[in-house]
Amino acid sequence: MKYFVVFQAEWDGYRNDVITFPKEIACYENIEELEMLIKKVWYGDDRELTLINFKKLA
Repeated sequence: MKYFVVFQAEWDGYRNDVITFPKEIACYENIEELEMLIKKVWYGDDRELTLINFKKLA
């Protein structure tokens, strides 16, 4: 599934991207997994990240 995400990372401004995530976001644990994926895709490290918004794309 593809999600449009808006997030802010430590030492960085607001960013947005389309992220492919293997399942539907249904609980807080899924959001934490999505945050980890964004950290890996965008930054390759473990900086603090805040997911501002996400929307499942058709």
